[in-house]
Amino acid sequence: MLNRNAQNVFRAISLAKGPLTMGRGPVGASGPFFTGPAGANGPAGPHMMPMQRADGGIVSDQGVTIPEPPHALAHQRQALIDGRKAAVLYPHNGGPPPEPPPGAGVVSTDDGVFHYNPKLISAEHIVHAAANNRLNDVLGLGPYSKDDILDRVLKGEMPVGVVVRDHNGHEVVSAVGTPSTAGEQAHAMQHQIPESGSISVEPAMRVIMERIEHQKAIARAKMVADSLGKRRCYTSHTASKMWYER
Repeated sequence: MLNRNAQNVFRAISLAKGPLTMGRGPVGASGPFFTGPAGANGPAGPHMMPMQRADGGIVSDQGVTIPEPPHALAHQRQALIDGRKAAVLYPHNGGPPPEPPPGAGVVSTDDGVFHYNPKLISAEHIVHAAANNRLNDVLGLGPYSKDDILDRVLKGEMPVGVVVRDHNGHEVVSAVGTPSTAGEQAHAMQHQIPESGSISVEPAMRVIMERIEHQKAIARAKMVADSLGKRRCYTSHTASKMWYER
């Protein structure tokens, strides 16, 4: 019998993906884009998180995807520009993506919009990986898909989170795993560690709860802005400082 925490993660990683559609943007690779080193930028170590889909999004008990916070996507975008990450996913429910960096490819699927480095990966590879629930390969989360982790959880392994954090302790990128997969996942993810950042194995629910609190903070900022009749409202949060702008 799985405990409640394992059941929650089981529910998250078993979320099915729908059919995919493909679109394509500019795919040139000229200019300063993708010139950075591909090596690690910080200490190696394990990082993991629960209730995360293989596409990088996290799913709540109700099956609603909880997008990564803006500061996490900003770090991932920089890793893409530096050549340390092949692709970044901007989920559809996370708001419109930014303009792609110069030379980046763009492909859209049911999961969201991907900005990718055409020197490291192709749009066809991304679409094929998404169709086969292998976005872990595309996003640099290690060799284990959500189905791989699901099988291990069903056999009694405990879900954990492998989490990259910046120097302030904020989430950069995370993946769901188990104690037996965390080492390989951390090794694959170490290239995404920002300067003075870290990677570690954490309780499965920690990142989920942080993202939920972030979403609550955005909702509070919106409510204050609406009540004051302002276009903009500032709010502080333990994981980030945010503006709400309507």
